[in-house]
Amino acid sequence: MAINTSYDVVVVGSGAGGAAVAWRLCEQGLNVLVLEAGLRFDPTQDYKLDQPDWERHSFPTLPGSQAELSFGEFGRLDEENQTLRSWNQCY
Repeated sequence: MAINTSYDVVVVGSGAGGAAVAWRLCEQGLNVLVLEAGLRFDPTQDYKLDQPDWERHSFPTLPGSQAELSFGEFGRLDEENQTLRSWNQCY
């Protein structure tokens, strides 16, 4: 199998934005190279997707990672907006 060394587009980062852009460009028939410097995460092991409040947990820090992530404190949710607490929570 020959390795393609000619690309129409180079996408830096395969996070939510980069992955979506790369997918859409490939759908349009473009040759896309995605560059990623981060570590590989396994959603089934590294994220608490089995918990109804999964989005309120911190991102994992894997050995060898040099990333520094910081988030502001979560504010209190008004009582009338409790349905926004978690997209998969049943009411």
